[in-house]
Amino acid sequence: MIRDLINIRDAQAIIDHFGTEFDSHKFIEVFADQHPNEYSAILIRYTEDADRKANSLIARFLSANQRELEITKVENRKSKSGNVHENQTSCALWRKN
Repeated sequence: MIRDLINIRDAQAIIDHFGTEFDSHKFIEVFADQHPNEYSAILIRYTEDADRKANSLIARFLSANQRELEITKVENRKSKSGNVHENQTSCALWRKN
């Protein structure tokens, strides 16, 4: 389960450093930097396309825990930013409540 690898307190600490809005890529970048062991543990769950699947799992964690994290997914708007490979791709945009 993802909550075994990302706890709400750690996620909230990351979110607290962002401005009003942030995207999933930025959250994942900071999470991977600040919690490399946990990020690696998520990655090793997958044999193929590990980065994309792990990052999708982390984004789903944000979505599933919006109330506790005091964030809201911005509907009808996507962010286009660099992923972990610096490729410009679309991802969810989040707003602090």
